[in-house]
Amino acid sequence: RVKAVEAARQDAIGEHATLQKLLDRAELRILADTEQAVVYADQIRVRLLQVLAFAFVTAVLVGSLGLILLRRWVVHPVAALRTAAARIAAGDLDHRLPVQGRDELAQLSGEVNHMAAMVLAMQEERVERERLAAVGEMVRRLAHNLRNPLAGIRGLAEVSRDELAPGSDVRQNQDRIIASVDRFEKWLADLLGVTRPLAIRPERGQVRAVLAGVIEAHRPMARTKGVLLELDDAQAPEVATFDARHLEHTLVAIVTNAIQASPPGGTVRIQARASEDGEDWEVRVSDQGPGVPLELHDKIFKPYFTTKRDGNGIGLALAQQVVRAHGGRITVEPGHGKGLGAPSGVIGAAFVVRIPFDIPAGLGQELANTGQAGAQGGQDSDHRRRGEPAVLDPTHARQGRA
Repeated sequence: RVKAVEAARQDAIGEHATLQKLLDRAELRILADTEQAVVYADQIRVRLLQVLAFAFVTAVLVGSLGLILLRRWVVHPVAALRTAAARIAAGDLDHRLPVQGRDELAQLSGEVNHMAAMVLAMQEERVERERLAAVGEMVRRLAHNLRNPLAGIRGLAEVSRDELAPGSDVRQNQDRIIASVDRFEKWLADLLGVTRPLAIRPERGQVRAVLAGVIEAHRPMARTKGVLLELDDAQAPEVATFDARHLEHTLVAIVTNAIQASPPGGTVRIQARASEDGEDWEVRVSDQGPGVPLELHDKIFKPYFTTKRDGNGIGLALAQQVVRAHGGRITVEPGHGKGLGAPSGVIGAAFVVRIPFDIPAGLGQELANTGQAGAQGGQDSDHRRRGEPAVLDPTHARQGRA
């Protein structure tokens, strides 16, 4: 019995040792798990802080980007629209808004630009009409005041001619005076129609006869200036369809400018020829003057633009109007030689009038007064200022153009 008790005690001790080992292992496992839980919690906390920081930075960046885009796409365009409205209201009709994109604000900017252009065109048209009315009144008074002295000059010339022997040089000069007075009377009558709509009446006519008449009318002026007039009509067409009266006015304006621009001893050459394709014919009037600067090639055909101190800027504008009414075009090109007394590398100017042989029916019946011609000429890239006559600096003014 003692042995049985001892054996039970030994078994209990063994079981206790085993239980103690299990408890120790369980305690170690619990401690390890607790430590891992703490480390994991720390990692979760760090990760959560990182996520919160990233979210905050992202929100700040998105907010900043949204603010920048808002300012760029909305605030700045609206501010530009307000500025444009204020400048246009103040009279700056040349101000334009940059149009970027296709959104509503860009479309609104385009509409504002279109509105400003229309208002500017309407204002310029109104100024042109007022000027045209003033020019018409001036022309009527001028024609009335000149006709009586012209009638007196013609009467004196007739009386003097009748007292001279036939074939006398003085009698021929009197005949030229009478013819010049008659031509001037005709020009005065035509000048009265400047303020009325231009309606050309093309007819078959002799090209050489018109050129010869222009040359003959300008020989006294050229002789006084010391300028030689040359006519080359060997290749000119025999007949063509044109309005002789209006075409003569065009050539008179161009030849007069050429003579005025030429220095003493210079040559003004008038050449006429048919084109190689036979569709049109041209008259080329070239001189040896200072030439026309490239930047003025478009401006010289605008109404009231002049580089002469005593010019009015109407001659070349009317010339272009007449040529366009014929369905043709007028251009400026380099002349036939270096300009006498001109700067190095500068040659004379040549005005080339090209007119088709077959003029479309009714083309010349369009309403094309000088104000409308100016509105058409002002679409060349560059906009015309508000009816102000453009007078260049004295160096350009001495070139005697337009």
